[in-house]
Amino acid sequence: MLEGFRLSVGLLYSRLHFRHKHDRIMNFTGALTRSRRALVIFPESSLDGEAVSTFLRYLLRKFSSEG
Repeated sequence: MLEGFRLSVGLLYSRLHFRHKHDRIMNFTGALTRSRRALVIFPESSLDGEAVSTFLRYLLRKFSSEG
């Protein structure tokens, strides 16, 4: 019940707080594509091991040739 109210107040606060900031919007996919290094921090337990191993294979392929 209060979760929706908290979300609305949080979004309103964020809009008011950051309205004068002129930071560039970063597209995460583009940032990962252009990056030369990666710091990956995984939780101790994973619910979806297949997704984690797919992501690790992608990172190994991307960063192994750029040394």
